[in-house]
Amino acid sequence: MRAPVVLTLGAALILAGCSLLEPGSALQDDLTARRGAWESLGYTDFAYTMAVRCVCTGIVDVPTRVTVTNSGSSALAFVSSGDPVPAEYHSWYLTIDQLFDAIQQAIDDKAELISVVYHPDLHYPSSVVIDYSLIQVVEEVGYEISDLVPAGSPSSTMERVHG
Repeated sequence: MRAPVVLTLGAALILAGCSLLEPGSALQDDLTARRGAWESLGYTDFAYTMAVRCVCTGIVDVPTRVTVTNSGSSALAFVSSGDPVPAEYHSWYLTIDQLFDAIQQAIDDKAELISVVYHPDLHYPSSVVIDYSLIQVVEEVGYEISDLVPAGSPSSTMERVHG
């Protein structure tokens, strides 16, 4: 009579342990903590450099300066030339909040590959790779974010916070 109870308890503990070790849980915990830490900084106006890695954009891995005001993208310019990014590519350049949202969506949708590196001090995602299907190539997207400069510093001597 004790054997079935012990087996049932053992099975319950194993199943409980497995649910705690789901791949998304560590990613989710890290995302939640980092997003909270980023939001606590209160930055609404800042600029950073972003390179998008996706065969679907046509402008793969081109460093672009993203200027954000009031938490929305306000300007996109190629770093090498200073030329504005053509409007048809704007949707590929995400704000920091949109990057956090994209990571959350990938976790929720159980993407096959989610790789995120966060800035150690400012907590924004500095490197993101999301691949919903390892078999297909066209839906993989990556973002590299660096040189985040919060507004409020003197513009001529603004200290860059490198990613």
